[in-house]
Amino acid sequence: MPELWERSQFFKLTSGDEVYAHIVGHGEPLLMIPGFGCNHYPFEGIQRPLSEHFKLIMIHNRGMGMSSHAKSNYEIENLAEDALEVMEQLGHKKFHVLGISLGGLIAEEVAMKAPEKVKKLCLLCTTGAGKDFVELKPFSEEGLIDFYKMDPMERSVLLTEATVDQNLKANKPERFNQIVRLRFENRADLEQVIIQNKAAINYLGKKKDLSKIKAPTLVLTGDHDRTVSPQNSVILGKQIGKSKVAIIDGTDHMFALEKPLLTATHIEDFLSSSH
Repeated sequence: MPELWERSQFFKLTSGDEVYAHIVGHGEPLLMIPGFGCNHYPFEGIQRPLSEHFKLIMIHNRGMGMSSHAKSNYEIENLAEDALEVMEQLGHKKFHVLGISLGGLIAEEVAMKAPEKVKKLCLLCTTGAGKDFVELKPFSEEGLIDFYKMDPMERSVLLTEATVDQNLKANKPERFNQIVRLRFENRADLEQVIIQNKAAINYLGKKKDLSKIKAPTLVLTGDHDRTVSPQNSVILGKQIGKSKVAIIDGTDHMFALEKPLLTATHIEDFLSSSH
């Protein structure tokens, strides 16, 4: 097996923002977009197996991780434009796209904005915008501020308990503690989380025509997801033309960290198939 090629890169965008990407692996390019308040840590478990077959471009959305802080409000559509600009600067004319949770909304937008560029699309534990979908329970700005007053480790434990299968802590304590550690070590800035939260609420209130997505699409959900209803994955499958819905049993919202090898296998098989 060849040694995996890996680098970090910053991209100066026309918006004036600077977006960071962690790039690893060989093969067809796969743009990977993380979720709410996250850098690329949710891909920790699937990164290694996928990087043996694909060149992973794991971006940090505006204001998150190593990317520059947003100085003003933005929309989800702007984050999709950021991602497309990164791929343009890298010289990738055609590529696969994967989005997790909030990153799934951004990935959908990428696929609608540039259907000629997106070969295949993977949507993990996510939803669509509009009233067709089971409504998410949004954070209020006051709720986020209060939540950030908690001890950071206590906050990381609570977030993990709320987003992994309720049996994981007892059955796989090492895996549970690993996810807590990842959350703790990759905490987002409160001001930037508030800005991203506004963008998410604005986007979810819109109606998007998902039939504009032309790429073959894999929709993955955990069967016990308490953050984004698994029913929303079923609805995505109905609204996106060439789609396949698969369920990761015994998992919650963070199934890519709960069962990373199974998740990676689903993704690799889908992206590698000729369909």
